[in-house]
Amino acid sequence: MGRGFLYAGAGALLTSLWRVADATAARWMESFYRSLIDGLPKAAAARSAHRALLAEDGATHPAYWGAFQLVGDPRPLSCSRDRTADRSLT
Repeated sequence: MGRGFLYAGAGALLTSLWRVADATAARWMESFYRSLIDGLPKAAAARSAHRALLAEDGATHPAYWGAFQLVGDPRPLSCSRDRTADRSLT
């Protein structure tokens, strides 16, 4: 199914390889999107989200956070926090 989105023009997808508890997925996504907004490349943002969950609880098993995988273009988003701030000044 992911290939269909890529063929339809999506630059990148964040997919889950298995079910993840909603609370854990929400914490991971918050960290991931915060990193993207700060201008990190997508792969680095995913790694940062993994590390954030591990920092919360060093004993967190990868089954809780390892399901997420990035497919497609790993570059940063075209708009970052700096560009958003520039737009608010005009």
